[in-house]
Amino acid sequence: MTTRNSASHSCPPRTASPRGNTLILVVGILVLLVIIATAYISRTQAGLVTSNATQDLKMRVDRNNVIASDLAQIIADALFVREISADGVNDIANGNTTNPRRSPIG
Repeated sequence: MTTRNSASHSCPPRTASPRGNTLILVVGILVLLVIIATAYISRTQAGLVTSNATQDLKMRVDRNNVIASDLAQIIADALFVREISADGVNDIANGNTTNPRRSPIG
């Protein structure tokens, strides 16, 4: 029978075994952190794209509202007659009008 001699045996002692487990655990945690960081970055970039699109849409809607209100004001000014006070008639007669479109037909 052969007996095992610890000096001639090349296997490491039993205490070295948990180091491999620790290394695998650390690598696994690092991989999870990379996955979480990638998800976070892609999520924030998607949020940035969404916020830019929302801001562009709001500017377009505001621009449309301004154009619509200006157009409505132009049409209202052209269609509806304002009252003319006596001072206004004198100003128009003297040529001191600020808005010649609103001068009365005489």
